[in-house]
Amino acid sequence: MATSVGKVQPNTKLRSLEYARGIAVLLVCVGHYVMIHPISYVPVNFFIRVIVLSGMPLFFVLSGFLLTRQMSVYKNTSDTYGSSDSPNSNSPSISSGSWKRFFISRIFRIYPAYLVSLLILGIINHATLHDFFIYALNIHNLFYGHISPINPVYWSLAVEWQWYIAFPLLYKLLSGNKYTSITVLFFALFLGFAWRQYLLYLFDIGTIDFANLVNFGHFQLISHVFAFCAGIVCFHYCSKSKELTPVILIPAIVLCLTGGIFTEIGQSNPRQLWGVHLNLGTLFFLPCGASIIIAYLSINEKDFTGAGKKYFRKLIAGTGKISYSVYLWHYPVFIVLKGFTENIFLNCIFSFSSVILVSCLSYFLIEKYFLGLKKALLALVMRDTKYSLTTTG
Repeated sequence: MATSVGKVQPNTKLRSLEYARGIAVLLVCVGHYVMIHPISYVPVNFFIRVIVLSGMPLFFVLSGFLLTRQMSVYKNTSDTYGSSDSPNSNSPSISSGSWKRFFISRIFRIYPAYLVSLLILGIINHATLHDFFIYALNIHNLFYGHISPINPVYWSLAVEWQWYIAFPLLYKLLSGNKYTSITVLFFALFLGFAWRQYLLYLFDIGTIDFANLVNFGHFQLISHVFAFCAGIVCFHYCSKSKELTPVILIPAIVLCLTGGIFTEIGQSNPRQLWGVHLNLGTLFFLPCGASIIIAYLSINEKDFTGAGKKYFRKLIAGTGKISYSVYLWHYPVFIVLKGFTENIFLNCIFSFSSVILVSCLSYFLIEKYFLGLKKALLALVMRDTKYSLTTTG
């Protein structure tokens, strides 16, 4: 019998989703490594790219899922500074005090390790004070030419932070009746699709170049809001007593591979088919496949907990635990070690080992300390020591 996320204690981490984080960050890392060290045999490069393109949508869906779980716990917890919501209430209403806790939690989760990485990488890359400022505000994706000065992969962190700002409204809309949820999901998909098709039109007639097309087409929240919203809906589905067998992973993998193929082919020639296949792959197929994977893993939580689990699963889950630091540091480590050796096998082993080492230092020296400080601060500021914020880390 599967264990629904709704039956797992609210202050308990979902080990299955640590596993999902581990898979996602490994896909992202492999994708960036192959981009820096392209394989001479083109079909292999293409095949790897098709697979790893699922990494970022998996992260975005996971974010929507975990934040919704966190807010659902708040909803069922009396708040000293706000209204006390009934645990049995179907209303998606959350008290103002709970939203304060939410944003304090996010700031302490995201910023300490992020600011340290900005300072170190900014000095190494000779970034200007202006670069550091807009990166620190997580608005660098909104400005053309400001994706690369410190770390080009941080565009997705800016999107994530902007998602936090939009989350309260979307949580309310997607936590009501199913017809409203379907309407919002459809509108989010339509909005992202229409925006990207408009930019492709401007690119086709020569108004914008390819760099602008990528910056304003892919590195923006509007292009990924459907994935985040899918995560919210996925949580509400999994909160009920449902069963999902491994067979469901077949359509999930098909969706992910289809999305990867459409995206990869579309990136090589955005003008082909007016870019429709590119946008379908990125905006629809990949998030849908990721949502099914997240649903399967969370509903089958019992398969990822307890003693005697396979070493490989523990390794992936351990990678998921330090996934944020891996995300922050993998790309600059790959760049620094690019010329370490011409032997691609040795370079791969040394590069990934170095990423794990740097990430562990970042996690244990920075992340873990501030996560503990976050709990103490929340207890002090909110004067609520009864609840431990360990849901999403």
